[in-house]
Amino acid sequence: MSQVLPFCYGSALLLLDYSNQAGYFKHQNMYAAALYQVIFWLSMIPHGFLITTCLQKSLIKFSCYKLMFLISLLDIVNLLNCAFMRSIMTFLNVQHCNSGIWVVYYGHFVMFCWWAYCIASVILAVNRLLEFISRAWTASFFQGYRTWIWLIPILFYAAFMEVVSPKRFYFYDPFESKWHFQFLTSHGEESFNYVLIYNNTTKILIIIFSYGTLMLLLKRKLKNTAVGHFDMQTKLTIQATIQASACILGGMTPIVMAYWPIRNFPFNSFISNIMWASQHAASGFVYVIMNRQVKKTIKAFVDKVKSTKTSSRVIVTVVGNERS
Repeated sequence: MSQVLPFCYGSALLLLDYSNQAGYFKHQNMYAAALYQVIFWLSMIPHGFLITTCLQKSLIKFSCYKLMFLISLLDIVNLLNCAFMRSIMTFLNVQHCNSGIWVVYYGHFVMFCWWAYCIASVILAVNRLLEFISRAWTASFFQGYRTWIWLIPILFYAAFMEVVSPKRFYFYDPFESKWHFQFLTSHGEESFNYVLIYNNTTKILIIIFSYGTLMLLLKRKLKNTAVGHFDMQTKLTIQATIQASACILGGMTPIVMAYWPIRNFPFNSFISNIMWASQHAASGFVYVIMNRQVKKTIKAFVDKVKSTKTSSRVIVTVVGNERS
C-alpha cells in the first residue's frame, strides 16, 4: 500500500484552514489563472527583445549586458513557474494528492529558481555599485569571462538554500491557485518558512543599500552632466535602479502577507503572486521603454516585418500581372 502524502485524503487535498473557503469568490482561482496566462505572454515580448539585444556581439562583451542576459533568463524561468505553470496547474486541478509526488519535487525546482534569481539580483546591484565606486574593482570581478564565473555562486547559493531548509514540503493548492512554501512539523502540520523570510529580507536590505547609495552617487554625477549626455553605464544604472524598485516591492509582499492581520482576505494569495510575477516582468518593460539598444532591436524587427510584407505584396502583384 502506497504511503499517504501529507495534507491528502485519498486524491483530495485537505485545505489547512477550511474557514478560508468562505472568503473566496466563485471561480476566483480560474479568473486568476487566466490573468496569469495574460501576464506571462505579455511579459515574453519585452524579454524576447531584451535577450536578443544582450546577445549582440557588440554588447555581450560588457559585464552589465551579460548580467542583464542572465537575469532575464531567470526572469523567464520564474515567470514560467509563477504564471504559466501555475495557471495550467489550476485549470487542470493538479496537486500532489491526485497527481503524485512530482508536484512536490517541482515545488523544490520553483524555489531553486527563486533563490537563484535573488542572488543574481544582488550581484547585479553590487556590479552597478562598483561601477560608480571603482572601475578597477569592477574589472577585477566582472571583466570578460569573469562575469560568467558568477554562475557558480548563483547555482551554489540556490542549492545551499534548498539544503538548509529543514523538512520542507512544498505543495500546490489549485483551489487558491497558490503554492505553499512551508515546512512540516513533527506532527505533519505546516510550519513557518523562516528561510524564505530570511532570504527575501536580506535581499531587500542589500538591494536598498546598494541602490540607495547609487542614487546618492548618481545625484552627484548628474549635477555635472548635461541632460542627454549620460554614458552607457549611467543610463544602465538608472534603468537597473527602476527595475530594482519592482524587485523590492515584489520581495516585500510575501513578508507583509505573512503577518497580514486579515488572514481570510480573499485576495491574499492573488496579490502576493501578482507581485511575484510583476518583478520578473518589470525588467523587460523597463529596458524596452528606456534602453536605446533594445529600442534599436525592436525597430530593426519592425522594419524587417514591414519589408517582408512589402516583398510579399510585390510578389503577389507580379504573379497576378503575369497571369493576366
